[in-house]
Amino acid sequence: RIDVLRVVEGDPIALATSWFVANLVPNLIADYAELGSVTKALERAGHGDYRRHWNRISAVRVAAGDRDLLRAEAGAPVLVVDSLNVTAADVPLQLSRTRFAADMVQLVVETGPR
Repeated sequence: RIDVLRVVEGDPIALATSWFVANLVPNLIADYAELGSVTKALERAGHGDYRRHWNRISAVRVAAGDRDLLRAEAGAPVLVVDSLNVTAADVPLQLSRTRFAADMVQLVVETGPR
């Protein structure tokens, strides 16, 4: 599990929690500490070709445990994006839940090929 607080110009905008399949990324914590990037740590583990399988976007009231980190008022809305990343063979690799300060971000969802 890795928890990351994203800050822009001193303001917290997102708090992400990611869970990983341990046997697929046995050195993830050390690699992440060294590289500072989940993507780079996954590449080092041989999963540079992972892909996003799905996203689920919802709005909820900020949880008590997230309130201080996001500097949110009690009951403030947060956007929640739950995501599943899979390996090239479609094996689940990473499940993430990111909570965004709703008043600090805009989410854009694109569909179709790039």
